Amino acid sequence: MTMDETDFREFLRAHRDRVYSYAWYFLRDHEDAQDVTQEAFVRTWRQCPAQDDPGRRAWLHVAT
Repeated sequence: MTMDETDFREFLRAHRDRVYSYAWYFLRDHEDAQDVTQEAFVRTWRQCPAQDDPGRRAWLHVAT
């Protein structure tokens, strides 16, 4: 089972700032960091394991 939309929104709110900060640290460009952040969450939505998987956060960091 994959994440439903409500779970994904909660996951996004919990992790987007950290992912953006990580991208900005390496890229030093606001728009590029936003693009990378968006792509990371698109990949998460498409490929993330089940919503009850405790490794979901670790999976995000591997996917980016």
